[in-house]
Amino acid sequence: MSESVVELDQASGADRDRFLQAAEHLVADGRWAEVGDLAETFINGTGGSADSFFLLALSAFMDEDFASALDFGQTAFDLNADAAEVAGFLSTTFALVGNIHQASFFAKMASALPPDARLRAWIPDAVPDFANAFAEIRERPLLQRAAVAAGQNRMLDAEHWFRQHLQVDPASRDAYLGLAHCLMSQERFQEAVENLRAGRHTLPGDAEIASQLGAGLGALGRFAESRGCHRAAMAAAPDDPVIHARAAQDLMLDPDVPARDLPPVFRAWGARFGSTVSLGPERARDPGKERLTLAYLVGGVGGRPGASALAATLARHDPQRFRVFGFGFGALTDAQNIEFQKCFEGWQDVRDVDPITFGTMVGAEQVDILVDLSGFRAPSLLTAFGARMAPVQVSWGGGKAGTGLACMDALLSDAFLDPDDSDDYAERVLRLDHGAVVVDLPTDGVLDEAAGRDGGLVFGADAPLSELSVQTVEAWAGVLHGAPDSQLLLLDHNFRAEENTQRLLEMFGNFGLAHRVDVVNEKSMVNFFRTVDVALVPVRSTRPEVVVNALWAGAPVVCLAGEGRTGREPGAVLAALDLGDTCLADDAGDYAAKALAWAGDAARRTEFAQGIRARLRAAPLFDAGARAADLERAYETLWRGA
Repeated sequence: MSESVVELDQASGADRDRFLQAAEHLVADGRWAEVGDLAETFINGTGGSADSFFLLALSAFMDEDFASALDFGQTAFDLNADAAEVAGFLSTTFALVGNIHQASFFAKMASALPPDARLRAWIPDAVPDFANAFAEIRERPLLQRAAVAAGQNRMLDAEHWFRQHLQVDPASRDAYLGLAHCLMSQERFQEAVENLRAGRHTLPGDAEIASQLGAGLGALGRFAESRGCHRAAMAAAPDDPVIHARAAQDLMLDPDVPARDLPPVFRAWGARFGSTVSLGPERARDPGKERLTLAYLVGGVGGRPGASALAATLARHDPQRFRVFGFGFGALTDAQNIEFQKCFEGWQDVRDVDPITFGTMVGAEQVDILVDLSGFRAPSLLTAFGARMAPVQVSWGGGKAGTGLACMDALLSDAFLDPDDSDDYAERVLRLDHGAVVVDLPTDGVLDEAAGRDGGLVFGADAPLSELSVQTVEAWAGVLHGAPDSQLLLLDHNFRAEENTQRLLEMFGNFGLAHRVDVVNEKSMVNFFRTVDVALVPVRSTRPEVVVNALWAGAPVVCLAGEGRTGREPGAVLAALDLGDTCLADDAGDYAAKALAWAGDAARRTEFAQGIRARLRAAPLFDAGARAADLERAYETLWRGA
């Protein structure tokens, strides 16, 4: 023990004795969190001792904070290098985090040092001895724990282990990316950005970290910075279709990119990355074939908005005419695929499959019509459609601005999404009679009959930061200024984080409206919209489910018709319900006029609320049988070559 520590212990001997006595009682009772608090208080007041740091290390270990346990344990060893128990604890903990070199070093130290029965009594049974820990040692165990937790959607647990691994290995690319995924899935985008910036400093040339940073900035609505990061990522990985696809996807909500500029971006992506590998002679369409094999690529779709409606539709295909096959991520029994179990006669897991292997699998199943539903959620597999895997290849839903792939025969759309013929797409636009947007109807059970509100006029919106553009806030300001006694409620998207609150104050403060905007934390979108009189859709949105949930809650919806199919999906729902005249606006002035017309007529809103659910239930857009028949007519047209 160093001279300074000896002097400290002598100067505070009574305090140290009292601390140890109290700590040993807590240790005996297994109250490790209190042990840690007591040790931290003692250290802050006195500078600490080897005993106090060792107890703090044990407390951290019992909280599964192995990185802190190592830091405190090493401090304890620095203060008292004669303690076999401290060295043994370090050897075990290093083994548990996968550092075999340090584990072996401290194991040798422990074997050469005298034991201390008092310290031995403190070590809980949960701390294995070195031999057992060494027998279980494996590469990057903390990262493995994180991956398992993330795969089970236990994101807080995964976050804990990713952070632990980064403390042990600050240069871990996988940990930076995994932690970013956890944070983004919880809408903690600012934290994700800060983590990825740290990754950029550590691994400045890593294209995937730069790309994910671009995505995080885009989610925060900081599109200029997002574009810069994406450009850096694409320059670092010029041949990576996933990184280039992510950059293209983030342009869809960028207010500085006109909607008309998006299809050429995706067409360029398809021309650049579409596979040209031949998988053998092309199979010709046989118009006389009695039963066709119809296959859907659904990887990444399960669990997302619209998945239940999609599954209901696919399950209604005519089994006499179609053998329906699925390609997805994981087993069909996995949680994200459960809703598709009644849809397919066969299933193949393509999660880790390369495009050539995917094409071989399609050929092995003798697929006649191959429909991509994943789009740019699975860009590496989408590239396979650049070659001819099946006689007919179709894009539906996943390629919101087209795929740009020459061998993709059709892009399923409707008269609202694509009212005019365009040569922007590489694919042929084939319009469905009952709409191409797939949206779930909420279940009655979602509705909380106790919800509702009393008070003045309220507008409401569900809009993450990526949709809160200057144009959107300006349009809403026109509405609120036209109804001076009204307020705007926003469904919470982590808006209470300090940096996000400040952002909202600045955006709405520019229009003198910050004091009239409030944030509501509500898990059910339906129940949120039951608290508003009129629902407002952001100027540029790709989430039609917001419209459906607001309508189901009885709130009339006001939405810009939008430009380009990427921004017209919310409006497509209103058009399919024949609500265009009263709910769809042509420009910002019309938007405010329609919102204020609804706001000024309470009787009209009441009548609307009383009838809207029946209208939703009766609409072909939500009729699985009608939609399946609509799809089959389109497939028959393509199969005949018409």
